[in-house]
Amino acid sequence: RTARRGRVVVFVELNGGNDGLNTVVPYTDPLYRALRPSLGIGSKEVLALDGDTGLHPSLKRTAKIWESGEMAILEGLGYPDPNRSHFRSIEIWESGSSAEQYVRDGWVARVTPPDKLSGYTPAGLTVGGGGEGPLAGARSLELEEPERLFKMTRRLTRHTSPSTNPALQHVLQTQRELLDAADTLGQHIERAPKFDGQFGKNRQLRPLELAAEVIASGMPLLAVKIRLPGFDTHVNQARPHARLLETLDAGLGGFRDAMKSAGIWDDVLVVTYSEFGRRPRENGGGGTDHGTAAPHLVMGGAVKGGRYGARPALDALDDNGDLRFTTDFRRLYRTVATDWWGFDASPFADFRPLGFV
Repeated sequence: RTARRGRVVVFVELNGGNDGLNTVVPYTDPLYRALRPSLGIGSKEVLALDGDTGLHPSLKRTAKIWESGEMAILEGLGYPDPNRSHFRSIEIWESGSSAEQYVRDGWVARVTPPDKLSGYTPAGLTVGGGGEGPLAGARSLELEEPERLFKMTRRLTRHTSPSTNPALQHVLQTQRELLDAADTLGQHIERAPKFDGQFGKNRQLRPLELAAEVIASGMPLLAVKIRLPGFDTHVNQARPHARLLETLDAGLGGFRDAMKSAGIWDDVLVVTYSEFGRRPRENGGGGTDHGTAAPHLVMGGAVKGGRYGARPALDALDDNGDLRFTTDFRRLYRTVATDWWGFDASPFADFRPLGFV
């Protein structure tokens, strides 16, 4: 299989556990209204996509991307024996492991052949905090603002002489890799286009804006990870969740416009993910508690738009009152690895691609 160099994935983590039922809304299902008498999105508010599915009213630009045929909705993503801990569940999502496995590397490193990783300096960027996530072990660089990184690396001395001490040699090699990555980033930042008009004044969108600039500069990358915090909506969910989705919507819309203006939208895949969804039934505090399965969005110029997988049935909840997943999340990873990057993806060989590319 030939790897497709030049194709980038942008992972957008909705940190805290996004409420999937109020993001992709089954607005014609009477059980939805029964489970969410106050939180449910009404049929007059929802942005209808088809006869029984709509988007939250905050997702206006996202709905336009759907209408263009450039967005896939992946229904019911989850895994067997789901974990409801923020920390453990995000580990599972970002490593691509099963619930009983503990895997150190992120799933991107696990599917990427070592010889392919060595061709990137770095292979990925993490922008906006939250750790490397799916890029752990994949020669990635954590980045807040470029100038802060350059200021730090200017203080380092490049040592080229080998050492007989293995521990010291490892430290020096790591330092050289950091300096090489900073040099590569600096060269591309200098010629990167600016996209101020697409992202507005919202500082929460600076990570996506910075990612757009770096990608448009032509810097070779496998992936970029962005983190949007605040999705743990246990109480008084309606207004905060609407604002969170407004930010997400502005970011997705701005990023698409930036990539289109740079002429590279066909080479970029945007994927949302979160540690879990929320419970179908609203709680007594006007919010939702940690749940299981949820829909996620994939968009890009090469995406075959539509709904993939099956929506979990609201009349067939599990014994805890949670949604039963219908699509194993590793089918998403298999699709990205094989259909997008052109890797063999042996860790996910047992999972069929979803076919959205």
